[in-house]
Parts: sequence; C-alpha cells; structure tokens
Amino acid sequence: RGWRSTGSFWAGSPMSQIRPEYKDHPLFGQLGYMVDWTQCDVRAAAAFDVGSGTNEMAGDWPTRLAGLRSVRDWIAKAPPRRPGRLLEHRRIADHVYVVVPGNATAAMRNDSADLCTPVNSTSNFQSMQCLDGRDKKNTYNKLKHNLLKDVSAAYTGNTTEVGGNVYTEVQAACPL
Repeated sequence: RGWRSTGSFWAGSPMSQIRPEYKDHPLFGQLGYMVDWTQCDVRAAAAFDVGSGTNEMAGDWPTRLAGLRSVRDWIAKAPPRRPGRLLEHRRIADHVYVVVPGNATAAMRNDSADLCTPVNSTSNFQSMQCLDGRDKKNTYNKLKHNLLKDVSAAYTGNTTEVGGNVYTEVQAACPL
C-alpha cells in the first residue's frame, strides 16, 4: 500500500550498489529487490554505511538537509579505526556524495554549499561532496566513477567478507 500511495519504492531507503567492476568484491549482507538506481532520485551515496535515517532521506529538502548535516557531524566525530573501539568495523571514506536536486532553488544551492564545506575530522573523512543534479546522466556518471574509486581504494591491500566493511550505500527514491 505504501508503495502505491507514494509511487516510490521506499523513498530514501539505503541500497547497496552492484556493478560488474566490483568483480571479486563481496556484497554487503543479503540481496532483496533489484533496482536500477540510475533511474532513481538519488539523495546521497558513499562507500560505507553512513547511518542515515530513511525518514530523513525520504523527506522534503529541509528534512533531508538536517539528516545530512547530522550524518556529516557524526562521521566527522567518529573515532579513528582501532580494534575494540566503537565503529571500529566501519571504514569511513573521504567523502559522502550528495546529489543536489536538479530543480533546487537558490536557497537550496546555498544550503548545499554550506553542507559540502570541508570539516575538521578525527578520521579520514573530509567532507560531503555535492554533485549538481541538473544533468542527471553526467551527475550519475560522476557518482559511479567516485564510488568505484572509493571502493577500489578500500579493497587495496584489504580483505573482507560478505557483510564486511566495504560496500556502497545509495539513498534514493525509486519509481515503481
């Protein structure tokens, strides 16, 4: 019923990305529904679990912005990876990628610029990186390139297992 009422497949829900270039890379957890995320309205993506809330990512721009700021601030304060420490299992990449809606107002673009300003961080996380959503094909190509680069860097010299610490997370609203 929820899908029919919104016309969207769990708006804002996190999904793992699967690509042929990830050959020999294990998948996170279990597979459920298969969707073509390039046909979706992508809100944010990263090569790690960003801990975002589905309700925030499914909401309107002010709600998403507040959720993204919370994610940014939480990640920036995450302790460096050390055995026995909270979040030790999470490999945090340099960036979380945020797609600024193609129809964003000037105020929304200003909010995005503020959101994507570099932050002081206790980990290697540098900032949110905003991608302009006005040219969806070009934006998604950049996003795919950046995620592949991040995932490849994470696997270099590392091993992991299904459900391990390296994968991509894409928050999006997908049409039915």
